[in-house]
Amino acid sequence: MQIAQKSKFAEILRYIFVFMVILSFSGYYFLPSSQANNFPTYIVTILLIVDVCYLSKVRVQRTVIFRCLLVVLLYLLLSVSWSESRGTDEAISLLGSSALLLAMIMSVERCRRYFQWFGSSFLFAIVCCAAISAAYFLYTASGGADDPPGRLSTHSVAAISYGSALLVSTFLIVKSSALAVRLFWAFCFTVLGVVCYRLEVDFVWLALVGSLSVIAFSRVWESRDTIYVFGWMVVSTCLLGLFLYLFDSVLVSDRQLIWASVVNTVYENQPVFGSGILTPVVPFVDCKQFPNLLDSFSSCNFQHPHNLFVASLFRGGIVGLALLVILFLVSISSALESDKDEKWLIFAMLSYCAIIFLFDGDQLVSKLDFVWMIFWLPVAFAISLEVEELEEE
Repeated sequence: MQIAQKSKFAEILRYIFVFMVILSFSGYYFLPSSQANNFPTYIVTILLIVDVCYLSKVRVQRTVIFRCLLVVLLYLLLSVSWSESRGTDEAISLLGSSALLLAMIMSVERCRRYFQWFGSSFLFAIVCCAAISAAYFLYTASGGADDPPGRLSTHSVAAISYGSALLVSTFLIVKSSALAVRLFWAFCFTVLGVVCYRLEVDFVWLALVGSLSVIAFSRVWESRDTIYVFGWMVVSTCLLGLFLYLFDSVLVSDRQLIWASVVNTVYENQPVFGSGILTPVVPFVDCKQFPNLLDSFSSCNFQHPHNLFVASLFRGGIVGLALLVILFLVSISSALESDKDEKWLIFAMLSYCAIIFLFDGDQLVSKLDFVWMIFWLPVAFAISLEVEELEEE
């Protein structure tokens, strides 16, 4: 009787577990505030602790990606000791954000292990919620509203977030076999594409073209023994040409002047270990000397370097930046060793993320935000694929 009760309790717990994980990410697109969006992540952390202590063992520690992730987080936490701002509240907040991040990454792996349908349901929820949010924004914009709803209050964050969902919808279109299902995902793709166009954030289009090129080249690889390979080669070549064109046009906005001011500060102060994760990054550029900057920014008061790699260099130095790049490369290489279709989605999402990080982003570790959506989520997927590969050996 006790065994049966424990089994029933475990099943109920895991269904709640899955629901909260899905709500954490899909709710990002429609929950009204960060407090509401972060609440499910707290529940996920509590459920993970119960699950680990009473139901099943941890397996992610066997993966190379998770070990690299731990090294990155430990180094960033260690950098608090040499930060300019060492407030207790800020340090505790950073520690809490790191704990929530680790819990969510571990939870994604466990949910994929418990339920085979989790991956498809998870992607379904993200794209559908993003499409509903995008459709609502288009509706309100037709009535005169200019800002996206909820947490997507700035155009750049909204475009990045909707672009991430658009990328997932493209993968679902390619991988779906039923025509009706493809048409549904194509509709979501269209809505998200219209919103991205409406928001007019140039580097998001660059990231989308680059990541869609990855999916197109993956189709070339998978259909190389069929007649379809020629069509996908044409698509891939066109996307690659468009990527080169957009890259040149994006750099014309002179964002590199912002990055240069931060890099010069790093070079003059702490190039190896950086200034610490709690040290604020305040770029200084003489906009009167470079008026083209105002074509892409509403003012000359830059709150961060608009480049997460540069921000990581400032806070973590060459060591911190190198650890971040290694985590990128290990996640991609490990995913590509898998025989699952999701490897191409992970590769495409991390490609999208790398380009976005070149033009936006500030904090690598925080509570749930667009960095979770475009970076930590594909890393979590890569870890779960690596766990599956290890268990199959």
